[in-house]
Amino acid sequence: MGGFMVAYGAAHDPDVAGLVMISAWNIGETMTGPKETHRVDTFPSASIRLAGSTPAGLQEEAEGNAARWNYFDYADALRNRPMLVLESDDRNNLHNHARVEALRKAGNSYVAEIHMEADRSYSDHRIALQSALLNWLQATFPPAAK
Repeated sequence: MGGFMVAYGAAHDPDVAGLVMISAWNIGETMTGPKETHRVDTFPSASIRLAGSTPAGLQEEAEGNAARWNYFDYADALRNRPMLVLESDDRNNLHNHARVEALRKAGNSYVAEIHMEADRSYSDHRIALQSALLNWLQATFPPAAK
């Protein structure tokens, strides 16, 4: 759920200069739809990494905050900030591409999109993922001249 948190944090903090979203799940949109689309299979593995949480507790929190956690709603707040959206061949791919389109429609000319034919963890594309991120950072935030 880190991608959503990056978008939420950046949208609510004007000091964030830019952001990168890697295979980000649009938890707000998913949890707003019909219960059978809520992807509850995600919560058991996520709760292990979050101290004191349970799958049921995470699901309840996500459903209760779905209206505020839809990252499409942050497009206007992020329209003037550089963003890199990295996509893999996972079930977030369509949301990520739609996010890029929403940002461009909101006037963000600083958004870049890269799709890699990889699984969600980019297990066979780690070096390519690292290179894409570093190249974007260097092009977007060039080092100051010495």
